[in-house]
Amino acid sequence: MARIIVFLSVLTLCLQSTQAQNLDLLNDKEFQELNKLNPSFTGILNRFRFLANQSNGTDLGLESRVFKSASHIGFTATFDNIAHLDRKSFNFAYARDFDVSEKIQLKLGGNVDYQIKVFHNGNQLFQDFSFTDFNGFEYKVDSLNSKDFDVDAKFFDVGLGGSILLKNTIIGFNLNHINTPDISIQEGLKQVADIEINAQFVGFYKIGEALTLIPSALFSKQKDDQFSSAGLSLNFKTVTFNGQYEQLNDQTGYDLGLSVRFRKRHLINVSYRTNLATTANQKDGIFSATLNSTIFKPKKDLEGILDRVKVLY
Repeated sequence: MARIIVFLSVLTLCLQSTQAQNLDLLNDKEFQELNKLNPSFTGILNRFRFLANQSNGTDLGLESRVFKSASHIGFTATFDNIAHLDRKSFNFAYARDFDVSEKIQLKLGGNVDYQIKVFHNGNQLFQDFSFTDFNGFEYKVDSLNSKDFDVDAKFFDVGLGGSILLKNTIIGFNLNHINTPDISIQEGLKQVADIEINAQFVGFYKIGEALTLIPSALFSKQKDDQFSSAGLSLNFKTVTFNGQYEQLNDQTGYDLGLSVRFRKRHLINVSYRTNLATTANQKDGIFSATLNSTIFKPKKDLEGILDRVKVLY
C-alpha cells in the first residue's frame, strides 16, 4: 500500500508545463462521484440509486444491482454547452464483483458513451471567427464558406476499468477513449481522441468513534496533458468537509465542498472549484451541486469499507 501511495505522489509531482489540448481531463474528476471516475465503481453500494449533478452542465443517472447478483448496471445522461456548441452524452456502464478473499474484493467494469455534439449559430456569418470545443480543440470558421461547415458529430466512446476494495482503501485504474473515436465536428477535419489513463486512491481511517479521515489522490494523463489532485476530507457523523488541490499541466487550483447525508438514503454535495480551463490571469470558479438518492431502503446494513464509502457516495 505504501508503494502505491508513493507512486501516485511521484506522478503528481512529475507534471509537464504544456498547453492543454485535452480539456476533457477536467471532466468528472471529483472523487465523491466514483462511478464517473471509473466504470468498475458502478453500483458500488449495491443499491438502486438516482444521481443528479448541476454545474456548468447537467448530469442525470440511475444505478442498479441486477437480479440480486454481483452484476451492476448504470446509465448517465449529460447535457452541457459552451458558446455555439451543445453536447449530449449517454453513458451505459456495467460492472461485476469478484471476491478475492474475505478482506479483498475485485471489481471490473466497462462503459460505452454515445455523444452528440451540435454547433449552432442563429445569425449569418459576416466575418471569420473561431471557437474551442469541449476537448480543447480550436475550430476556425471562414465566413465565406460557412455553408460548408458540418454542424454536428455523433460517435461512440469506450472505456474499461478495474478497482480493488480493501479493508479501508480503494484503488482504481482505468482507460478511456480506447477506441480513439473521431470527435471532430467539422467535416474533413479529423480529431481523434487520445487514450486517457487514470489512477485513483481513496482511504478511510477512523479517528475515534465519530470522525473519519479520508485522503484521496487522482492522476490522469492524455498524450501531453496531465491532471492530478490530492485531497483530504473529514467526516463527522452525517457531515463531510471536502478539500482538494488540483493541477492541470502548469495551471493549479482547488476544490472545496460540503456533503450532508440525511435519512440514511440521501446525500447532497455542494462544491466550488477553480476552472483550470481558463488562463492563469483570468481564472474563474465553478459551482456544483450533486444529489445521490437511494430510492429503496436497503434491506441490510453495509459492512466494512462500503459502510464508509457511503459518506461520500
